Parts: sequence; structure tokens; C-alpha cells
Amino acid sequence: MRQSAEVFEALSKKHEITVIFTRAGYEIAKLYGVLDVFERNTGGRYRELEVDPKPLSHVYGRIMRKVYDALIVSPASANSVNKFALGIADNLVTTAFAMARKVGTKTYLVPSDAPWVKETELPCIIESCIGCEECPPQNLCPTKAIEGDRFRRIVLERCIGCQACVKACPHSAISCFKRVPVSLHPLEFEYLKKLEGMGVILLKEPKELLEIF
Repeated sequence: MRQSAEVFEALSKKHEITVIFTRAGYEIAKLYGVLDVFERNTGGRYRELEVDPKPLSHVYGRIMRKVYDALIVSPASANSVNKFALGIADNLVTTAFAMARKVGTKTYLVPSDAPWVKETELPCIIESCIGCEECPPQNLCPTKAIEGDRFRRIVLERCIGCQACVKACPHSAISCFKRVPVSLHPLEFEYLKKLEGMGVILLKEPKELLEIF
């Protein structure tokens, strides 16, 4: 998500981009500290930001009129990829995908689960809290996302990925965006191959979009 936000910011300087989020995608952008990137680079004409659920979105009509040159899904979660491959259109993004395929709009996916993806980033987490009586990170957190009287935890629904807590912890018990290994389920690989067979263009990294557009 953080890489996608960086690429979006660069592309938004040259192109009119409408940003659409699933509800989960919106929360993930907030959790990883990049929601403000999308908010400050949208506004006016087709530079809009919409969040599911929105059953009467302007995006649908524009796609059907072929207003957009391309549909980009980055990052494309395994959940979304599976729905794309199975023809399920149950939210703003999956419906936009189905409509783009119907009218022949070029579609690009940057899957978060793919054979070439070996690591992923975790949100802010507390791994080794020692139960300090006074917790500087808890006191500094701007959204009150750290809870607990002794052993603390981060409430992800409130976290905005600002990382203020990381430097504030005297015991280095908090980390943000730590990279951990991941593996691909065979069924997810089959869905990716199916989408490729449908003409969907799969990219390995968001930065590849900078070479295309």
C-alpha cells in the first residue's frame, strides 16, 4: 500500500486519476499512514476519491462511457483477485473491474499475493511490551490507538501509521512496517493465471506503472 501511494502521487502530477477504495482498502491506507497522500492529491473533475459502499457511484457510468484510459488495482489483495477471477462484483472495486472488462478498458493489477512476492509489511505492532507503569507511546499517540493499563496493545482501527510511538518507546518494543515472509496458496496462483488469460496485465511492483504511464 505504501509503495502504491508513492506511485499514485507521482502519476497524479501528470494524469487525472479517480481513486476508489473498498472499505477494507480505505482502512488499510489509513493504517499504513498513506491515506493523506490520496486525499491531498484528489479533488476536482475526475480527480475524485470514493469509498465503498457507494451503489450510485459516478465511476460506473464513466467506465461504461470509456472515459478512463485504464483501470489500475494496486495493491490487489488476494480476496479481490479471487473475486475478479470468479466474476464476483459486490463492491465498488470489483464492480468497476467487471465493467472495465466488459467495455475493453485496459486493466492492470499489482497483486499483493503472487509467486514473486516473498515478503509483506506488517502494520504498527507491539511485540515485547515489558509493562511499564508509565507508557510514553500511549501518552503521545494522537489517535489514542494504544490501550492497556500495563501491557499495551495497538487498536488497529484507530492507528494511522504515524510511527510516533516507535521513537517514543524507550525499550524498542514497537515496530511499524516490519517485513515478514509470505507464501502463495496454489489456488491463488490459479486465479492469477486465469486473469492473465483474460488479458489482465499483471505487474510485479507498483513502480512499473511509472514506466507505462
